[in-house]
Amino acid sequence: GVPVELTLRTTDEGPRLLAYPVKEHASLRAKSHTLQPQPLNPGENPLAAIKGELLDLTAELAPGDAAELGFNLRGITVSYDAKRQEISCKGKMAALKPVDGKIRLRLMVDRTSIDIFGNDGRLYMPMGVIAAQDNLSLEVYAKGGSAKINALEVHELKSAWNPQ
Repeated sequence: GVPVELTLRTTDEGPRLLAYPVKEHASLRAKSHTLQPQPLNPGENPLAAIKGELLDLTAELAPGDAAELGFNLRGITVSYDAKRQEISCKGKMAALKPVDGKIRLRLMVDRTSIDIFGNDGRLYMPMGVIAAQDNLSLEVYAKGGSAKINALEVHELKSAWNPQ
């Protein structure tokens, strides 16, 4: 996974160890895309025009009445089941309860991994994946009802190995 900062925080459930990407990741940003707040309806993909290999996505989503919402990142799906309140990727699942009716996600996409951070580090789910080299597509989606994008930023990243 990506380098993370660990912090001990007091939460509603008591003290918790949180993990979040180190701030130095921002130095790898090459190009950024920001979506305005908008509804997310089934069949729509506001990220269709954006392509990328190495990515840093930050999103705040309100599930609304959608049964499922999530991302398809270079052919790898990261989905959120609103009823079960859990996030899944490649057959692995973890609980992620909305905070004030919203979930916050940060998704770091590398050549061999997707690191999933939920609700500002309360969830950390590093996933080993191999995306097809020729698949640079991105999708944000809702199924079974509409959701809302409160905030969504996509940062295309430079390689840490070739930072020019």
